[in-house]
Amino acid sequence: MHIGLPDPTRNGALAPAVLIVGSGPAGLFAACALLRHGVMPRIVERLLAPHGETRGTALQPAVLEILDRAGLIEPFLRAAVRIRQVQLLGPHLQEIATAKFAGIGCKYEFQCSLPQWRTEAILREHLARLGVKIEYGTEVRAIEEDPDGLRVMLESGGRSETFTTAYVLGAGGAHSVTRHSMQEHLEGATYDGRFIVADVKIRLPSPPECGRVIVGSKGFGLLSPLPDARWLIFVNREEADIRRELPAAEAAIGDFDAAEAGVPDGGAVLVRPDGFIGFRAAPANEATMDALDAHLTTYLVPGRCSRH
Repeated sequence: MHIGLPDPTRNGALAPAVLIVGSGPAGLFAACALLRHGVMPRIVERLLAPHGETRGTALQPAVLEILDRAGLIEPFLRAAVRIRQVQLLGPHLQEIATAKFAGIGCKYEFQCSLPQWRTEAILREHLARLGVKIEYGTEVRAIEEDPDGLRVMLESGGRSETFTTAYVLGAGGAHSVTRHSMQEHLEGATYDGRFIVADVKIRLPSPPECGRVIVGSKGFGLLSPLPDARWLIFVNREEADIRRELPAAEAAIGDFDAAEAGVPDGGAVLVRPDGFIGFRAAPANEATMDALDAHLTTYLVPGRCSRH
């Protein structure tokens, strides 16, 4: 049995009691949780199709416990790389500290690391088996109070639809129409800094099941393992470097051997260095791989990385 509201605009069918706006991990998991309690949600997404971006990668131990209680843990354990410790390293890779997840009091004493597109795909597949599909290319234009709940206006493919729902769950980000309709503002601050961010297939000298934060005189880098021998890499850029494009390899400072340049087998993805938000993936080429390698050599690693 599923809970819904009578809606004359839907030919006598029940309108979903909950409209979820946004198909990221938060919206998709909320839909899974509602279904467990007999509530059939409707999910709309303004994008035309699922994205293929890495974005957030680490599922924390407490999140894994929540997924376990929801009956969703197994596909994540199969798909992810497990991170059991995080090292803080200084110049010349000297260890400063190591934080281990063992003994933290959770059932799962590790992070699960996988790209966000894969997290969303796992949740979508679960919802599809239960009869829920995401309505892509559908945008919420207005949300108004109504005696019977909330009146929502949708637009898709040049056509509009208006219906009533009991609840609207806003999962479309900080600037969504849901937040604006409530006249709520996101409180917080933007981190300063500019970064080169990469999801790249590369061979790094690192212990298994280990993430690393490496600090040096010119900044820091974060290296986190992903499935399929890939790594998520953050490297900060110098404050004076305000260019939007990646620096050319020959302009980077450091011990870089151009003979090792080349795209790794299987390709790679580099992400625009515009900050933490709004990443756009682009195919890597020799110049961008050189730039990443040079930055890693300059800021982080005394030796060179070997690619594959």
